[in-house]
Amino acid sequence: MKISGYIRLIVTSIAAICIAGCQNEGPIGYKFGVWRIDSYSADGIPVTDILVENTTIAFQGGAINVIALRDNYMNSFDQYGSWTEEGNTLYLNFTHSDDNHPAGSDFYAAPYWLGWTSEEVMAFEVEKHSNREMTWRYISPAGVVNIYKLHKTW
Repeated sequence: MKISGYIRLIVTSIAAICIAGCQNEGPIGYKFGVWRIDSYSADGIPVTDILVENTTIAFQGGAINVIALRDNYMNSFDQYGSWTEEGNTLYLNFTHSDDNHPAGSDFYAAPYWLGWTSEEVMAFEVEKHSNREMTWRYISPAGVVNIYKLHKTW
């Protein structure tokens, strides 16, 4: 093998390693990326609100980031939590804390405009999913049945 062949092999190997590690904590399947809420209903009643209409949910590794924009995109909410999945159940956790923020407060708080809570880990039934669309069903502690339809933006 010529020197140029070795260089090509080394460059290809480095590129493969870099590409394989781009999702942090390994591949997470269809959820990886940013999702936008198309519709949200609570007990069958559509919830129309500027925050809901401008909410995106991003998955990367075990982290979830929920962003809602308002006021012509000048003011926003930027909430952080974690997620795990077992079968068709997606668990979202917004009970985290640090030295300066109590559990479930400030940017660790669950997005209230989506009917979510920081009081406990929430269990969502994933009723439908593909690489482009998802439908979730979440029953709140008060017994409200919430349905979320999302589509992937990237």
